[in-house]
Amino acid sequence: MEFNELYEIYWDKIFRLCMGYVNDSDQAKDLAQETFITVWEKLSTFRNEANIGTWIFRIATNTCLSQIKYNKKIYTEELERQSSRNKGGNSR
Repeated sequence: MEFNELYEIYWDKIFRLCMGYVNDSDQAKDLAQETFITVWEKLSTFRNEANIGTWIFRIATNTCLSQIKYNKKIYTEELERQSSRNKGGNSR
């Protein structure tokens, strides 16, 4: 199947999947776009051992989970910075 066909068939479904993970339309669009970039790059490696839709959904899921993990790391680091600033300011 050609990439353009896959994009037309799966874009809305992948976008909705991403929305389920991040609940933010702009971020979901970015994640869906990242998913299709990966599909484009890896399409020649698809081995037809599973349904191509299953493969695309797995890529999307992994993309979303990676972003959530990254966001959590950034949030945690920011909390730690704020906490250390607050401790430093209260030690007068």
